[in-house]
Amino acid sequence: MAFPALSELPSEAIAAAAGGLAAAVLLCGSVLYRLRLWRARARARGVEAERLSGILAQAGDGALIVVHAADVDDPAAAAVVCSRRLAVVLSLPSGEKADWAEAMAALAAEDAAALAAPVADLLRTGDTFVRVVSAPARGRLLRVTGLRADEPGGGGRITSVLWFSDITREAEAEEADRREIEILRRDRIRYRAALDSLPLPIWLRNRDLDIGFCNVAFARAVGAADPIAARREGTELLQASGRTLAERARDGGETRVEREVLALGGALRHIEVRETPLVPMEGAAGAEAEVLSGTVGIALDATAQEDARAELDRHDEAHALVLERLGTAIAVFGADQRLRFHNTAFARLWLLDDAWLESEPDYATVLEVLRDRRQLPEVADFPAYKAAEIALFTDLLEPVEALMHLPGGTTLRRVVAPHPLGGLLLTYEDVTDTLALERSYNTLIDVQAETLNHLREAVAVFDAGGTLRLSNAAFAALWDLPEIRPQPGGAEAAGEPLRIHEVADLQARLLADGMERQEYPGRMARLFRDRAAADGRLSHREAGEVRWRAAPLADGGLVLSFDAAPPRAGVEASAADVAALLADGVRSVAAWGEVLAHAHYGALNPRQQAYVDSIRDAASAMERLLAAVDRLRDEAPADDAAAEDVHALLSKVLGEAREIARRREVDLHFDCRPEIGVARLSAEAFERLLGLILDMALAGTSPGDAVSLAAQRELGGGLRITVADTGAGWDVAAEGGSDRAAAARFSVIRATAAAQGWDFDLITVPGEGTTVTLRRD
Repeated sequence: MAFPALSELPSEAIAAAAGGLAAAVLLCGSVLYRLRLWRARARARGVEAERLSGILAQAGDGALIVVHAADVDDPAAAAVVCSRRLAVVLSLPSGEKADWAEAMAALAAEDAAALAAPVADLLRTGDTFVRVVSAPARGRLLRVTGLRADEPGGGGRITSVLWFSDITREAEAEEADRREIEILRRDRIRYRAALDSLPLPIWLRNRDLDIGFCNVAFARAVGAADPIAARREGTELLQASGRTLAERARDGGETRVEREVLALGGALRHIEVRETPLVPMEGAAGAEAEVLSGTVGIALDATAQEDARAELDRHDEAHALVLERLGTAIAVFGADQRLRFHNTAFARLWLLDDAWLESEPDYATVLEVLRDRRQLPEVADFPAYKAAEIALFTDLLEPVEALMHLPGGTTLRRVVAPHPLGGLLLTYEDVTDTLALERSYNTLIDVQAETLNHLREAVAVFDAGGTLRLSNAAFAALWDLPEIRPQPGGAEAAGEPLRIHEVADLQARLLADGMERQEYPGRMARLFRDRAAADGRLSHREAGEVRWRAAPLADGGLVLSFDAAPPRAGVEASAADVAALLADGVRSVAAWGEVLAHAHYGALNPRQQAYVDSIRDAASAMERLLAAVDRLRDEAPADDAAAEDVHALLSKVLGEAREIARRREVDLHFDCRPEIGVARLSAEAFERLLGLILDMALAGTSPGDAVSLAAQRELGGGLRITVADTGAGWDVAAEGGSDRAAAARFSVIRATAAAQGWDFDLITVPGEGTTVTLRRD
């Protein structure tokens, strides 16, 4: 079909066409304008969408965007857009294209199920919710916040968003904080229980010095029902000075202490209260600084310490009193060389003024004063002497003993010892008389040695340990042994001393009879063991028949003497002359014993005193024995018998023997009823007889043994008196007895008892003891 040319159209058509064309042109222009405007807006929305998409992709939280209709409550039926961040957080395989099911599958099953209800409410009504879910595959904890992004618009479409925030670190931090809070809570309970378990009152003060905490012991001490009541009432342990003490401690920055005597638990106790400022923590500020601005207090029971201190003070006073009463001069110089203590004997020895000594002069000053008064040993270089004395304060480790010979002729024994608390302890003892006595003693020993050497008999003396201590020249010549002489001052003899068994073996080699050579060492050993007096005869190869005697000594030793035996026949001696000679010797020994015992030549040491006491006891017993012999020699003894109280008479005799028994460490027992009555006796003669019997009993005992004296009436009214001992007994058999001296003494006692009308009965068993019984009607 061909279209006509414009020239062929009529003018009206051309006009109409022109009008239509114009209208079409206008319409087309309007459409094009609107199209360009839409495109511009679309481009702007695209740019905005890309910008929002970029922001969403870079956001720290992931998002699920759900576009749905108003009536949709199931996100699986709606359009779901997953953000890039959420895809990374949940490790979604589909990435941003993941749908709702894939996103929920990345969560824990129980968490995904728990989201169903709140998500449905969000899509249906727009209710906002917050839930916490976990993603096990990634080990993450997420907080899900659901909210509506816009309201229904054109087309009824609604946009809801689920924001997923990664709170794994926050949850871990919260869990750590929770655990720490729990630990702190338990520690608080434990510390509170520990403080309440302590028996010591403990409290804390705040910034205003009010008590903000106290334990049960504090509440109990202040009489409160419990710690809360104690804090509420504000009761102080030290009512008058408690806050003041705390204030002094806080302001001074150091512990303050105060002692008080308080009534606690119904008793007075010495309490030591301590307030200590709290130590501020480094960097503490605000509330922490305020909490640490108070003090902590504690109350200690110092009663035991105070009692111990009081007891120590009493001991110190008693110690000082003991030292004060000693005759030895004592001085204590402290570590600073000043005089800390002295007794009266010290001031009296040096003739020093007590007031000056109480001023505690130093040791150097004391030395200067003593030197000026010529009360120190004369030395050529006094400064050197003083320096050596002062050096003792630092150099002395062990006690040092030395003699000080003063210009006036006095000799002091000085002992210097380091004091346990520092300084020196000095003791001074005047030994002038002791040295004089020692010189006299040594002289006496020398005289005795010379006297023994001039004796015809061979004499040997053994000590309690069986060591040969003394022998004379005659003993050495008879037995071909070295002479033993005592050393000055009681020192040991040079070389190894001989023992009694060694001496016996050496003697046996010079015996002529073979049987005697075999038996002699054993006989000597028995004599020494039994401490018994004995005598006998021996056949010496060169000297012929030798008579020997053994006598026990008071100190437990033994003396042996040997002499040529006189002919057995034709020997006559005057008993009266021998008795007189013995009496003179006994009186001489007794006199010298009394001189020594009363310290006319100086004080004796305990061992010397024991020797002297034994000499006196033996001399007294011998004097009574000789007196009994003299009485027996009288042809007509005087009859002065009278009615005597038996109990009183026995008590008197036993009392006289008690001191000897005490020295010999022998127990005395007395068994006599006071109502025993009277007996017709010569009191003096009976006392002498009973004294002889007690002498024998005591002579046969050793330390630890016992002697008993008993008296009783027999059925017929007769009187029986018994003296028994638990000693070694005596070998006084009629034939073969070795204790011939004891047998002789018992013969005298028997004769004395017969002379007074007593029946005498003797039972003695070696090793078991002796019993003597007197009977009279």
